[in-house]
Amino acid sequence: TRIRVTAGKVEVVTSGSETLFYRSHLSEPMVLPAERGDYRLLKQYLNVSDVDFVLLIGWISYTLALPKGPTAAYVIALLQGGQGTGKSWISNVLLRLLDPSAVGVQLFPSSANDLSITGQHAHVLAYDNMRSFRQLMADVLCIASTGGAISSRSLYTDDTQHVLRLQVALILNGIHDFINQPDLAQRCLPIRTLSIDESARKSYAEMLAAFEADLPVIIRGILDLIFAFT
Repeated sequence: TRIRVTAGKVEVVTSGSETLFYRSHLSEPMVLPAERGDYRLLKQYLNVSDVDFVLLIGWISYTLALPKGPTAAYVIALLQGGQGTGKSWISNVLLRLLDPSAVGVQLFPSSANDLSITGQHAHVLAYDNMRSFRQLMADVLCIASTGGAISSRSLYTDDTQHVLRLQVALILNGIHDFINQPDLAQRCLPIRTLSIDESARKSYAEMLAAFEADLPVIIRGILDLIFAFT
């Protein structure tokens, strides 16, 4: 089954598809869209301002519509806010929408090779509780955004070069201001998560059950937005 999005039209194709799929052992299936969509249902699950919600919808629809390729350039979603503002929850919601995986939100890797290998098995990666990283990894994140190659010496050899292609959409979240390089900052979309009133807090299980129930309608609403990118 595949979803075919053309100008003003979203189709669920269950036979005769010429598209070849590759799913890694970590991938999980995306939800099938409902007959009618409403992306605005997503707002209740994202504790961000109205302006940032519009920006996030733009980021979601763009990222979902854009396959990896020589001319693709991904914007890094940068979620920042205080403790308990739901940064990790929003990261998981975005992953569930765009690239469901058994891995989920991860800790940031320590090497360019690790990021490259992980990125080859995903369309979107999310990293939690970012604090700081070396200049080298800032450069690697820039490469991930616009696409490039990471090279190293092949294992057990002295003169053989091993090259990994790196191109992946990224979600980074944290309390601290960890983006301090101008070239990386210009590739980021900063989103501020808001404080949640104690009286409005719900359990993770309750939020997840409600979100999963609304997800088919939300994903159809987002698909209805992306035909402009196809």
